[in-house]
Amino acid sequence: MSKNKALLALQQKNFQTAVAQYQALWEVEDAPLSVAWYLGIALLLSNQISEAYLLWSSVLLESDLSSQQEVCTCLELLAQFYVDQCDYLEALPLRQHLKEIDRHNTNNILHLVDLHTKLEQSQDQEIAYLELNQ
Repeated sequence: MSKNKALLALQQKNFQTAVAQYQALWEVEDAPLSVAWYLGIALLLSNQISEAYLLWSSVLLESDLSSQQEVCTCLELLAQFYVDQCDYLEALPLRQHLKEIDRHNTNNILHLVDLHTKLEQSQDQEIAYLELNQ
């Protein structure tokens, strides 16, 4: 099992596969903390929000302050990946959870506003398209 395959599953929105792969990686002795962060993201995106919080909280309690920055970096990187793919619905919860972990991250708040704007525009375009085709 490799981190690359697990990340690819996450990027392709195969969230259950990503969860299984990251769980297998996390069970390996001396797994890097980044595996826990991405496992949490996979859990979050597969609507297992409580499990993601529990994982992140337990790992953060046992680690140093730099670990909080690491999870923020993982959330930010994957959120940006989804934005680059114009997949705003996947990026939004990542940015929202980043805000919960790092409330003072001004750039993230700006990204959240931008995501909300893009989602509203997308919904408006969809409604206009549906109205035209009726």
